[in-house]
Amino acid sequence: MPNINFIGVILAGVLGMFVGFLWYGPLFGKRWITLMGFSKEDIEEAKKKGMILNYGLGLLGQLATACALSLIVASSFQYFGGFSYSLIFWIWLGIMVPIQMGGVLWEGRSWGLFALNSTYYLVQLLVMGFVLSYLG
Repeated sequence: MPNINFIGVILAGVLGMFVGFLWYGPLFGKRWITLMGFSKEDIEEAKKKGMILNYGLGLLGQLATACALSLIVASSFQYFGGFSYSLIFWIWLGIMVPIQMGGVLWEGRSWGLFALNSTYYLVQLLVMGFVLSYLG
């Protein structure tokens, strides 16, 4: 089993979280709020409740993703002699996209929300893969 560089995992997890802040904040936050059907009151209520637990759990999820991706990146170096971003694309297309499609097919989510979220996961995985390929 390949070794995990925990500094790389932590950095990749934090950067994954940062991508999410940008994606669902200044870049596409208004679009996401509309696609989710949230009102301004919903957003204000969430702010009043505090989001620290959500952010903490989100960071744990990012770290878990970074840890798993670190093993994949390390294995790709071990078995293929290098890392290819096409590997990230296939992980995204074969795992993340079908999972996100479930929200459209079974939960009544819109295709617009699917596109926004799925594209975020591709960017997130690419950023993490970049970090881990250099620090892994």
